[in-house]
Amino acid sequence: MLVAKNERGQLVRASDAQRTRGYRCPECDAPLVLRQGSRVPHFAHRPKQGCQLAQGESELHLLGKETLWWWAKQRGWNPQLEVPFDQIEQRADVLVTIQNHPVALEFQCSPLSARRLAERTQGYQQVGVAVRWLLGPTYQKRLLHREIQARFTQLVNNRPSLTFWEPHRAQLDYLQPIYQGQVGNGRWWAQVGVETVDLHRHASLRDGLVRQAYQAGHQVAACPLVAHGRREWWPLTFERPVRWRLMILLALEQLPLGKGWPPLGWQAWLATQTKWLPLPALTPVQRQALRMHHLNELTADLLQAGIITIRGEEYRYVRLPQWFDDFDQKLAFVRQQEGI
Repeated sequence: MLVAKNERGQLVRASDAQRTRGYRCPECDAPLVLRQGSRVPHFAHRPKQGCQLAQGESELHLLGKETLWWWAKQRGWNPQLEVPFDQIEQRADVLVTIQNHPVALEFQCSPLSARRLAERTQGYQQVGVAVRWLLGPTYQKRLLHREIQARFTQLVNNRPSLTFWEPHRAQLDYLQPIYQGQVGNGRWWAQVGVETVDLHRHASLRDGLVRQAYQAGHQVAACPLVAHGRREWWPLTFERPVRWRLMILLALEQLPLGKGWPPLGWQAWLATQTKWLPLPALTPVQRQALRMHHLNELTADLLQAGIITIRGEEYRYVRLPQWFDDFDQKLAFVRQQEGI
């Protein structure tokens, strides 16, 4: 830990502590050992003490908190280290005040489940504290799985983002969506070709989606072009976009032509066909807004393809999705469009 109580009960940072003084744990009041010989000065419990703060922290985590404190101090945010919130049994790595609002900065280096992340985020919300999850280098150095990206998604300037803290440079880095442009440009045709080949390569009947398409008289690799859409702008669904869209198209084929929905009913139907990734670091309003944006993109593409239309005040299913005869026909069509 980076702070401890002195003889007067005042909190003192390890980097400001004196070896001739005695210091105690702010949680259990046990005497602590001051370790200033390491790269990051800190306090530690003596062996075999049962305090929850007795669990060792990595040097990287200690360095992250210490550099965050200095970074926030330079911005005039009145930072405090390791602030406890007894009512929710949580302790903020760094608590700052931005525009008169308290914000907890959580530097996350180790794995954290979606459930625990949600509990901690909701805990801060209960006591009126905003929280920013800052991922450490252990996350930044590897390609993150879609589920991990969704887990730590927060909004920065109203855009879904991952925020990284690089303690050695004392710098924030961001991962944000790069929009790939509208359907019909050359990159989209390249994407269609790559995704088509990938679908064909993994077209085993052991795959539930492949089996579902086969039972409907289709090959997944011969799927309609509307199944490809644009490149994934942010991971929101358990299935990758092409597979998710295929599920929607197959579900539509089970409905009678002419079926209609009011706008909210249409979005509700799409949502029932979708298995969403959890977004535990977002508020319910933020989560809903991102998901609706995702559904609206699909709706726009289905309208453009003529599969649905707008009549009066409702969406109407008017045309079956147009599948290719087989994989080779679709691949030849894609190559022709690319001029190959």
